[in-house]
Amino acid sequence: MWGIRDDSKIPDELFEDWKRAIVQHVDEHNEHFLERIFPKHPDIAYEWIAWRLDGICTDTRPFYFGLRYDRALPAAIGALNRDQRLDLINKLPRTSSVRQLVRSLVGGDLKLFLHLLSREELEGVRLDPLCIDNDDRPHPQPVVQEFGLHWPKMAIAALDRGFSEADIFSATQGSGFSWSGPLSSMYASRLIRFEKLLQHEDVRLRKVGQIGVNYFSKLRDDHLAAEKRAAVRGERA
Repeated sequence: MWGIRDDSKIPDELFEDWKRAIVQHVDEHNEHFLERIFPKHPDIAYEWIAWRLDGICTDTRPFYFGLRYDRALPAAIGALNRDQRLDLINKLPRTSSVRQLVRSLVGGDLKLFLHLLSREELEGVRLDPLCIDNDDRPHPQPVVQEFGLHWPKMAIAALDRGFSEADIFSATQGSGFSWSGPLSSMYASRLIRFEKLLQHEDVRLRKVGQIGVNYFSKLRDDHLAAEKRAAVRGERA
């Protein structure tokens, strides 16, 4: 009915059944509907996420909040208020299938991140909002994300909770990336942002920066050497 009429007015006698159908049965193949429904019905956005989390927690409905929902998930999160986000954080299970959801729920909100950190049973899942390299979608230009304004405060909060500098660095690294051109250039670009951390007033963040500098310097140099050898041989590195 939504697709035909393209508006938010569903007959009152059908609304609850329609809502239940949206929450339980509409997934990635109809993202364009969800993208339009969620902003007009925030309660449906909340229940769409909560129902899937409940299925993961009870091991009855496997679900992965990944890039297949790069339109529906932002629309859902954008429709939620802070209390709804807090409630969903309380429902999170300790599994990698919710990583993208965790990042989206927290965003750069320090209060939400502190609440996430308080859920100690989630262990490393609590650091997922610190990830800055997790984009395997194609882009017209190479993309290297920078540390946002809220990232240092969130990283310091995690360090205060007992996570190590190595933990923080590992959390910045995602499972995918988009890049065109020599890989040495990509690693050189990623190196720059960690060099900036070397100037931070917090000594622990400077240590995170040093870990990143050491890691990406080696990758840059190794790939640069391989690219030079390939160029001499007339091969593609």
